Amino acid sequence: MDNFINSLFYRKSSVPCLGCSDRTESCHCTCKHYADWVKKSKDTTNKIHKEKTMQNLIEQAKTQRAIKKKLGGKLYER
Repeated sequence: MDNFINSLFYRKSSVPCLGCSDRTESCHCTCKHYADWVKKSKDTTNKIHKEKTMQNLIEQAKTQRAIKKKLGGKLYER
């Protein structure tokens, strides 16, 4: 049973462990480092998504202001 549990957590990988650069099954820190990497990756992705969303909102506001100026101060809603 212990071998089965170990195989779930300490699998051999072609990617070296982020902590010790070990490519073998003896690397017992792979799971923790991989989990940390996934969390950091998700945080970075969320941050990039938020920044892009803010940029899009700023661009929309600029476009609406430009349209409003062209229409003589009247902004028509679609």
